[in-house]
Order: sequence, then C-alpha cells, then structure tokens
Amino acid sequence: MAEIFAIIGELVTKIPSEFWAALFGSTLSLAAVWITNRANDQRQRQEFAHQRDMQSRDRDLAMRKEVYMAAAEAIAAGNTSIAQISDVNTPVQECLGLFREKSGALARVPVVANEPTLRASMVVSRDLAMGFLSLLGKRMALDVCKANIDFLDGQIATWNVRSQQVLDLMRNYNLEGRDDKRYWDALTADFQFESNRIRQGNEERQKIAHEMLVMQLALCENSTDMVATISNTAAGFMIEARNELNIPIDDKAYRQIVAESVAAQKEQMTKFLEFLAAEIKRSSDPKAADGPPQRDPE
Repeated sequence: MAEIFAIIGELVTKIPSEFWAALFGSTLSLAAVWITNRANDQRQRQEFAHQRDMQSRDRDLAMRKEVYMAAAEAIAAGNTSIAQISDVNTPVQECLGLFREKSGALARVPVVANEPTLRASMVVSRDLAMGFLSLLGKRMALDVCKANIDFLDGQIATWNVRSQQVLDLMRNYNLEGRDDKRYWDALTADFQFESNRIRQGNEERQKIAHEMLVMQLALCENSTDMVATISNTAAGFMIEARNELNIPIDDKAYRQIVAESVAAQKEQMTKFLEFLAAEIKRSSDPKAADGPPQRDPE
C-alpha cells in the first residue's frame, strides 16, 4: 500500500504546473458559472412568483371591482324603485322590477368583500329591506283607495248613462206635447234618483280622492326620507369599497358631497309637496247635479 501511494505521489510531482493552473482556472470558471446560474434561477423564480402574485392580485381586484360596481347599480336601482312606490299609476310590480333585476349583485358582495366592506353592504341591504317593507304597507292602502275610486267611476258612468236616458225621455215628452202627469212624475222621480246617486257618488269619490292625495303626499315624504337614508349609508359602502380596491378618497369630503346632494334634493321635494298640499286645501267641493228640466206650461 505504501508503495502505491509513493508511486502516485511521484506521478503527481511529474505533472507540470501549467496543468494545475489550467485545472484550477477551469474549476473556478465552473464554480462561477454555477453560482451565476443559481443566482439567475433564484431571481427568475422570484420574478415569476412576483408576476404570479401580481396577476392573481389584479384578477382579484378586477373581480372585486366588477362586483362592487354591480352592487352600486343595485343600490341606485333600489332608490329609484323606492321613489316610484308613491306613484299609484305605476303598478307595484313595475316599481320593483328594476331593483329585482339588479338586487342579485348585493348577494355577491359577501363572496369577495373584506370585513369593513361586508359590514357596510349589510347596512345598505338592511335599510333597503326595511324601506321596502315600510313603504309597501302604505302603498297597499293607496291601492285600496284607487280601487275604490275606479269602482265609483264605473258606477257614476253607469248612472250618468241612465240619467241621460231619462233626460231624453223627458225632452221627447215636452216635444210631443203630451199631458200625462203620472208619466211625467215618474220620469222626474227617476231623474232625481239618478241625480242624487251621481251627486253622492261624486261626493264619495272626492272624499276618497282627497284622502288618497293626503296619504300619497305622506308616502312621497317617507320615500324621500328613505332615499336620503339609503344614500347616506351607501356612502359608507362606497368608501370601504374604494379603500379595498386601492382607490383612496377623502372620507369626510365624500360624505359631505353626498349629504349636500341629498339635502338639496330633499329641499326641492319638500317645496313640491308643500305646493301640492296647498293645492289640495284649495280644492273645491263636488258640484251638485243639475235639477231636472221644468215641464213646459200648458
């Protein structure tokens, strides 16, 4: 064994120094290349991970933005529907149609929202639900009044036709120069009966219409207050959504802008309702039906 090591040592000593220099240089070059490649590989992995994170974050923000934009449209549709509830000429189903189409957007908010945005959206959803429940109950009373008015209009139209028929018979009686007191008295009684029914029907209709107008004004005022409430709570949702989407805004300035806009709209609506209330007070009593034509003197 010792002889083998001696032979190896002798062979090593015979290797030229240039070989060792080349070998050492090659080893250093290989080490440098390996270190460089390893550093590049780590840097590329970091870049790929960063790009992947950025792309994932961008997709997440885009999805959140889409959901929050749709939710904002749903809130606006809810305010529009609430404002329309006081219009008795628009069916309730039509009033709720716009909000019904877009309300699903609010249900998607909890899927992507963080806690502050979720809490703000829940407040808006709560106010919308309470607003619809409160106003729809009052709208039902208005619909009952409108149904009674429509029924009376049909009755009055029928009575007017009957009254006109009796009036034509009385006119023909005068033109023919007939002298039948019992027939004339029967026509007069029929005309008076129909006239009384028309007068009472008109009086009842005007009474119901007046009550309905008063109720409608109150409902308009309640709708305006509810829209103002929802607009203010929606401002909180918008602020939290913008913060979550990294679209910062001054909270106080935004809330002030919303409050000023709501106050201006409410002021104009108040003036309009006051004008309508004054017009209702000046409304005249129903006119009594005209008396029957007098019989020509014989």
